[in-house]
Amino acid sequence: MGIVVDDSPTFAGLWGDAVAGLVQVLRRQPAFGGNVITHRIAPDGWWSGRLRRPPSRLEGRGRCGVVWLLTDGLGEAWRSGRAAWVLAGWARSMPVVVVDVLAPSVWEQTDLGVERIRLQGAGWRQAGRVLSWEHLGIPLQHDASDDGLTGEADRQPDLSSGPGPIAGTPPTAVTPLPVIALDPEWVYHWARYVSADGPTWREMPALLASSDRGFARRRPRRVGAAGLALFAARASPRAQRVAGLLAAVSGYEPPLDGLGLRTIAGIAGADRRDLSELFAFGLLSASTGPGPTVFQVPEDVHWTLCERVSRGEVVRAVRAVEATTGRPFRAGLSPDGTLTDDPGSFLPAANSRSSVDDASADSASGSREPAYASIPGADPTPRPHNTESDFSDTMSSIAGSGRPTSSADESSMDASGVETSSQRGGAAVALGTAGLLPVPAAGRLPRIWGTVPPQNPHFTGREDLLAELHARLVEGATTVLPEALHGTGGVGKTQLVTEYIYRHLGDFDVIWWIPAEQSVQIGIALAELGEQLKIDLDVERSIAVRQVVEALRIGEPYGRWLLVFDNADDPAIRTDYFPASPTGRVLVTSRNPGWGNVSHPLEVTVFRREESIKLLRSRGGPLDDDSADQVADVLGDLPLAVEQAAAWRADTGMSAQEYLRLLEEHRGDLLGTPPADYPVPVTAAWNISLDRLAVNNPAALELLQVCAFFAPEPIPRQILSRAHNEKISPALDEVLRDPVKLSRAIRDINRFSLTKINYRDNSIDMHRLIQQSLLDRMTPEQRQTMRHGAHVLLAASDPNAPRDPDFWKTYADLYPHIRASRAEKSADPRVRKLLLNECDYLWAWGDQEVSNGFARAVRAEWHAAFGEEDSYSLQMEMRFGWGLILTGRYDEAAEVNQRALDLCTRVNGPDDELTIELMDNVGIDLRWRGEFEAALELARDAHQRALRTFDPDDAEALSAAHGVAITLRLLGRFAESAKLDEDVWQRSVRLYGEDARTLNYLTALTIDRRELGDYVGARAAQETIHARYQHMFQASAEHPARLQAGHTLAVAYRKAGDHDRALALSKDVRERILKRYGAGHPASIATALTHSIDLRHAGQLHEARELCAEALRGHTAMMGATHPHALAAALNLAVIERLSGDASVALDRDERTLAAFVERLGERHPSTLAIAANLASDLYALGRFTEAHDRDRATLDTATAVLGETHPSTLAIAANLALDLRARDRGEEALALQGVTVGRLDAVLGRDHPATRQVVAGLRMDLDVDPMPV
Repeated sequence: MGIVVDDSPTFAGLWGDAVAGLVQVLRRQPAFGGNVITHRIAPDGWWSGRLRRPPSRLEGRGRCGVVWLLTDGLGEAWRSGRAAWVLAGWARSMPVVVVDVLAPSVWEQTDLGVERIRLQGAGWRQAGRVLSWEHLGIPLQHDASDDGLTGEADRQPDLSSGPGPIAGTPPTAVTPLPVIALDPEWVYHWARYVSADGPTWREMPALLASSDRGFARRRPRRVGAAGLALFAARASPRAQRVAGLLAAVSGYEPPLDGLGLRTIAGIAGADRRDLSELFAFGLLSASTGPGPTVFQVPEDVHWTLCERVSRGEVVRAVRAVEATTGRPFRAGLSPDGTLTDDPGSFLPAANSRSSVDDASADSASGSREPAYASIPGADPTPRPHNTESDFSDTMSSIAGSGRPTSSADESSMDASGVETSSQRGGAAVALGTAGLLPVPAAGRLPRIWGTVPPQNPHFTGREDLLAELHARLVEGATTVLPEALHGTGGVGKTQLVTEYIYRHLGDFDVIWWIPAEQSVQIGIALAELGEQLKIDLDVERSIAVRQVVEALRIGEPYGRWLLVFDNADDPAIRTDYFPASPTGRVLVTSRNPGWGNVSHPLEVTVFRREESIKLLRSRGGPLDDDSADQVADVLGDLPLAVEQAAAWRADTGMSAQEYLRLLEEHRGDLLGTPPADYPVPVTAAWNISLDRLAVNNPAALELLQVCAFFAPEPIPRQILSRAHNEKISPALDEVLRDPVKLSRAIRDINRFSLTKINYRDNSIDMHRLIQQSLLDRMTPEQRQTMRHGAHVLLAASDPNAPRDPDFWKTYADLYPHIRASRAEKSADPRVRKLLLNECDYLWAWGDQEVSNGFARAVRAEWHAAFGEEDSYSLQMEMRFGWGLILTGRYDEAAEVNQRALDLCTRVNGPDDELTIELMDNVGIDLRWRGEFEAALELARDAHQRALRTFDPDDAEALSAAHGVAITLRLLGRFAESAKLDEDVWQRSVRLYGEDARTLNYLTALTIDRRELGDYVGARAAQETIHARYQHMFQASAEHPARLQAGHTLAVAYRKAGDHDRALALSKDVRERILKRYGAGHPASIATALTHSIDLRHAGQLHEARELCAEALRGHTAMMGATHPHALAAALNLAVIERLSGDASVALDRDERTLAAFVERLGERHPSTLAIAANLASDLYALGRFTEAHDRDRATLDTATAVLGETHPSTLAIAANLALDLRARDRGEEALALQGVTVGRLDAVLGRDHPATRQVVAGLRMDLDVDPMPV
């Protein structure tokens, strides 16, 4: 592959550094094998005669398979037609594609002269050579939803008159060169066109290049009123804002160079494309000469453009450019920061919005902001890269998000003006300053920020770490790795990040603090952020989190954000939550040094001695250097311990010598049992404060002891204030029942810096080291008492509504404390009920893996402590088995569920509610194994037990009846399942109305009717169901119920003959399910099979074959090769193989599939009949007409008896039999049977149904099998 770079001043100044990154991405693509050759063409290089030779021969290298020309379409070479003339010569020997880096909406403003044409490519065998083309005669129109490349497979153009590109121009003199955008979607569609199996028609934008002369294109030199109006209508908001700032600053001297241009773009939040738009509209020009390139805005548009910005914004822009370039403007700022010279008409007096406030804020700041001076230039240095880059993300970053950097590297050029590079492979290249944060306005607050800890008023030192952290965050990194602050406990990692945030609030639009010790906490925090961002979130956690991460990645609605993942100890499970954004930032605090492998690590250690002394002196009375030095030395300069010592001095006024004496006494008491994580003197320091608290407020110490069993995460005060009737200890019970005494106890604890109070969210934080110190000093009896106290406080906070979204925040707050306190060890029924509810919450919220892991851990503890037959153990076992089913662990689920059912039946009896629920679990296991008869027997047994235990209208009884209907449907007994589903649906409507449960029952009834042959009626019913689901879950297009309803409707569309709508809907549902669950989920496999059938009906056999084979592999891996669902996939794949010309392969597959169907489901199952009919078509395709006739005759007889003579499947078999008769020269019989069949199809499906038309045309019918839901 050859990449040719148009090194014009406008392109090089903005895009030069991005080329290296794109080349590296392409080299890592398997299709190119690492062989990518690059050339640069200087502005005067287009006139070199040598350049007419193909790029692959410029340096005597091997032949290029395809050439991409990267350009912005601006410059004299394009205006004169010279560049197009050169490209026409290249196109004679290889495909040439023009890649325009500008947005398609402004292509009309470039010098390319893009036209919309329809062309026919030869496909991959001839390297995409253009066979024919025609000019559409319409202007280039851009639609944001259009990729610009339109397939023409279904309608061939009328080219009877031959391709006529331009009147009076012979077709051979003009070569169409496709023009695509630097965007993954455009590249994808171009690649499909080039790699097609055969000749393919497609509409696309193109450059019409003449091989013997150039088509000159002249744009107006002056912008004028019309040009400004067009700019206002088509340019992006960021381009319009940066235009205003550039116009205002251009009124000063000296002119802007590249660094100044980048600075202004950063202030406006603009990217490369925004600045390129200004060049395209003629609002910015580049002047080259002996010195550096300078950029100017035409004087005749200054006044109009300046109306778009305020005076305060101009002040900030001037200050930023001065600070960045180091060169003061001739007319710039006065010492107090105000404008010394009004740029006249550039800033009209009428434009007064916020200018006074902005200018005042700027003036008050005095000297220039240090942040401006720290903006770096481009950094083209290659950096190590350990993982494969995502092509789509990287290309999007290059095209849109990257900030403009310095011009391309100054490299030597040969006589032709072509610069060459032949590097192969290598590391990824950082795209210049693509990650620079825009310069913020002074004194502003984030638009959204939450759960940030309170600022520490006694924060001391750490200036070097704060400066290093700031430099990293401002500069950013294009690999989008997080900045990870790691260090041992107590060194102040969280305090350091908190202080940084409060110092730089104005640098971000969004700041969000995320407790990251548990993935549940991360998910809840991100979901809460999504609500603040006004995102329509899915009700399930997994989808909601992905929605928030994606919104942050693309910068909607805000691009400048900071996420802090606090206490993230496991790097493996955190990175999925990190959005990859050039302007967003991720900070991590952790005790785990392993973050250094997946982040930019910054180690935080203990205080320097002078910092310890400064903190000790900041509180309490005077303290001399020697005494402060001695205290700091004893405490090992650990910030947490030094802070606690300073608080002690402030509260007691004790001298340093007395404090050292107390430390020595407590140290002697601890010498026998030193904790492992921190030195003995640190424990001694905390014990001094704890001893004083025990004297002053014993109940406060007991409250601390209870909190020591909670997680080192915020403890909501509500947990402590809801235990009105709990009994822990007399003193503590009194405090917990009296809000005044509780507040006093918390204040006394806080006085000694043993906890931190967050008044913003009404919570208490305790450091894990202080918790450990408390645990170490408790006796075994005290530990048992206080752990029990923690458990009953948690149980008292249980809302007992785990499936109600209104209480999910409460359960999320409880979760880390449940785990940390080892609540599973409690025998208290209220605590055990809390754990069951917590498991249900995790499942309802969508965190199925965490829910299953939680259930696994709790059941193991309960089995050991209380036995498997314990009532709560059995309830957790039922949840664990259900979770295994949901997560696809079917073999383990079957074992767990069967054992639980046996135990529950023996302990609770056969008609117990839990027993019936466990029977449903076991029934699902049987269905997944394909043991439908056994599943039916069990389902009927469960239904009878439910009717004995509950009223027939009870929810449990309806659910049990629904289970029977599901199994009957899988067995092909559709009339029986329809009767039962009708009764269940009517009872549900009467009792519950049209809720989601009722709609699910109605969907089942609709499937029954469809399989009974009422294709048209089933489609109408399913359309109504789908619409109701859309209304019910309108905030979530990816809700499982909506997706399942859409899947069912796609099948109904196909059966009713609406193949186009079926194809579109099955594609949409499949994409959404893949996004939600991934490729290995049962729903993903099912929709893959459905969509492959629709692709087959659309004639897209290659895509259908690949997708159907994927579905077959998925079903086989999940359920086994002989499961009816896997056999259905094999049946559909055989049809595609026969239609693709592989009749022998199809016959072999169908013979094996038929034998398996007969063994699993019997000869009379509808799926068995379908495979038998298709096998007959295999024989017919191979010319074995007698065998086909005999097979069709036997199958028709059975189908008539099982399905009825007017069922569409029966009629399809009859139509095939008519063709068998004709092939055996029994024409009269064939014609008679065909006539009867057409009449019946017309009555059942209508004369316009594709099946009816197919039979009339004398074509064979193929039978589809859509697996029934399990």
